[in-house]
Amino acid sequence: MNMDRARYILLPWLCLLAWHASAQTMSIGMVLDSITVHHPALLMADADIKAMDAEAQGARNWMPTQFGTGFNMTPYDASTWHEGANGMKGMGSYMFSIQQMFPKAGQLNANADYMGRLASVGREDSVSTLADLKAQAEYSYNAWLVGLKKLEVLRKDKALLQAMMVNAEQRYRDGSSALGAYYKATAAVGEADRMIAVVSAGIDQQRIALNTMMARDPMQVFTIDTAYTLQDYASLPMDTATFNADRSDLRAIDRRIDIMGAQADLARTDLKPEFGVRYDHMIGFGGSYDMFNLMGMVSLPLPWSTRSAKARATGFELRGQALRAEKEMKRNELMGAAHQLLAELKAGRVQLDLYADVIIPGAQRNLSAVRLGYAQQTDDLFTYYDAWETVYSAELARLDRLLEVLNAQARLERVLQINSAKP
Repeated sequence: MNMDRARYILLPWLCLLAWHASAQTMSIGMVLDSITVHHPALLMADADIKAMDAEAQGARNWMPTQFGTGFNMTPYDASTWHEGANGMKGMGSYMFSIQQMFPKAGQLNANADYMGRLASVGREDSVSTLADLKAQAEYSYNAWLVGLKKLEVLRKDKALLQAMMVNAEQRYRDGSSALGAYYKATAAVGEADRMIAVVSAGIDQQRIALNTMMARDPMQVFTIDTAYTLQDYASLPMDTATFNADRSDLRAIDRRIDIMGAQADLARTDLKPEFGVRYDHMIGFGGSYDMFNLMGMVSLPLPWSTRSAKARATGFELRGQALRAEKEMKRNELMGAAHQLLAELKAGRVQLDLYADVIIPGAQRNLSAVRLGYAQQTDDLFTYYDAWETVYSAELARLDRLLEVLNAQARLERVLQINSAKP
């Protein structure tokens, strides 16, 4: 009975451990590749692009051929349809008619150009959407990565605090230590447990966010690679040509400018005449002769019928000018943001180096010296605790700064659209 109870209690925990042990480890590259393939927004954009490409195939379309049939110039009195006894021919006829308007070559070319350009905007917008999704994924991945490193620090420092508490309790019993320091260390252990719970919950939230972006079960368990690289982008060109080539949203504005030009050209084709032909075949009643009509037709763009076309062409040209101004404004904003992020990255890396080379090693040497003094009873527990707290605070501050630097790097990569696919 006891064995059954033990098995009942331990089995869920063993299953949970096995589940975590088999969890997939994903690098940031694997996460981004999965988002590229599976995110619904990208699948939707791809379907829209294919739809516009399909619609563009019908751009060179003729007007439908018109067919007609019916009575032509036929009297209501049906008796007159037949040939009379005096040899008089019947009146009226039955007519078949066909009519076709011929499209203007310029209009077909302009319409094909316009329809063909629509999908290009969708492609650039899709690249921009992908870049936004990748940046969001990197923020979540960075928060998870730094959270794991914080857990390492918190658990290590909690173990040190617990050892400090045991020693302090023993010394209090021996009468060689104050009880207040013991309670201070106890409170610090509770705070460490609180921080561990907060950081662990944050990691779970980032896992759910990444699973959602990869279109997977939000609760699917996986782990991440905690290795990271700080890139040096100081040497990258930041000129106008670079932004025009690398930013999909700027290229999308260029495509929209082209579309405005194509629409203006299409509107101007209404200022040219359109030709057509009509053929009618009439079968006479009551021995009457069969007859036909063959007519050429032309649609003349006279001044009172061209105002709309001229206004539309002018409107599209003005919209193109507005888009050029919008592109210039956006490009200036992006260049300013890129230089600000470069400065932020430079300052952040300097601070990380100071933490790694000066601040944390100095605090750790102080902690080692105080620990030795505490063991030799030349330093008290308050001094020991303060030395520990200095190291603990410096390590967490460094990780907070690391997260800021990694996110600034991700924002810079988004601004420069580094590693984003191009159509």
